[in-house]
Amino acid sequence: MKRFAILCALALASCSSAPVAPTPVAQVDEDSFEKVTVRSPAQVCGTIAHAPKFVLDERLFTWGTKLDIKLPKGSLGSVEQKVFSWGMSFKMFDSQKTLVASAKQKVFSWGSHIELFDCNGNKFGSIKENVAKSWTKISTSYELLDAHDQKIGASNGRNFLETNFEIVDNQGRRVARLHRGWLNWLGDKWQVETFDRHFDSRMFMFIGAYKTAVDNARAAESSDSSSSSSSR
Repeated sequence: MKRFAILCALALASCSSAPVAPTPVAQVDEDSFEKVTVRSPAQVCGTIAHAPKFVLDERLFTWGTKLDIKLPKGSLGSVEQKVFSWGMSFKMFDSQKTLVASAKQKVFSWGSHIELFDCNGNKFGSIKENVAKSWTKISTSYELLDAHDQKIGASNGRNFLETNFEIVDNQGRRVARLHRGWLNWLGDKWQVETFDRHFDSRMFMFIGAYKTAVDNARAAESSDSSSSSSSR
């Protein structure tokens, strides 16, 4: 028995002292890895609560066109023109000055085409402006498109002294109305009514801001032309 114990002890000692084979390590080909683009987390966009009635009130003495989105009591936010840009562009902010959405005119397009994006650059719609000119007036109408450029609505406009736009969907149902009086010495004031809460009211806000900015640009151009003519 003693001899057997000695033999076991010697066997254990030889096993413990035996060299351990290294674990094979796989060779990794770095070129075989797929490149992964790390995206920054999405920005939390500001929000503007739905309101059946609101006012787009133009600020005076500003650099570029700016309109406050007002309720009878309080403010929903603002739409502000970005002055130094290629093509007309705007940004919309909520009452806490958080970016809600942006609008940018496509420079290379047939007619005026304004694309609309949320704060993360995701397109949610477009506005197409159609202008008809005559000797006495300029008439404007708009088509509203979804994110895939499919028509979802249009305006029936009237531009004589005052401006009225009635927005209807593809079935002819009224979804919104924009009214601007003809006395605009203290800046434009758009009275906006919405009749379908499922229709994105940011489109109506951008229509008012864009129309005001375009009219301001045309008035400035006409004034410059008159000044040049009188100086000759």
